[in-house]
Amino acid sequence: MQRPDANLLKTILNGAWSYDELISWAGEQEELVSELHNTSELKQKPDYEKIKELCVEIMEEAEKDKFGY
Repeated sequence: MQRPDANLLKTILNGAWSYDELISWAGEQEELVSELHNTSELKQKPDYEKIKELCVEIMEEAEKDKFGY
């Protein structure tokens, strides 16, 4: 599958943008990522206990399917 921004990247690679334009665009992208990070509702760390419970549940279901429990 091709990246959604493939054409933009090809344009940049082919030299259609000046260095200053590229640096400006990169700064805008960095600001956007920073803002998304600050406003995200995602937790800083995964809930390892929930992940462990899910893994156990998946293994138990697979065991039931395999052995017919």
